[in-house]
Amino acid sequence: GRVQEFAHRLREAAGEVERQWEDRVEHIRQIKLTEKDKALSAIQRQRIKALRKLSDARKAVDVEPEERKRDIVRDYADYSSSVYAPVTRDGKVTQDKLSHLFETDPAQLKGLRELSALET
Repeated sequence: GRVQEFAHRLREAAGEVERQWEDRVEHIRQIKLTEKDKALSAIQRQRIKALRKLSDARKAVDVEPEERKRDIVRDYADYSSSVYAPVTRDGKVTQDKLSHLFETDPAQLKGLRELSALET
């Protein structure tokens, strides 16, 4: 009778509450999935944008100096170029053409007596 009807209504009420909770959970899950999709698409857009920037930067990079053709007129017009003053660290060692005119081992520096003579 009454107890069975009460138990039946109680089960129906519990089932209704369970369905409401499932609906809430499903709604929240759908919201979270939508947020995740939005975040992923934003990340993908940023990634594509960064890749485009990188590609443009690679195109804009100047040709490597070794690959660039030498501009002889510019080299000779610029007195600070390596044509006039080669850089020895690049392996361009030039000898002084007039070095034979300069004395590099004078007689005054041969010994202590000659050095003492210079001081007096």
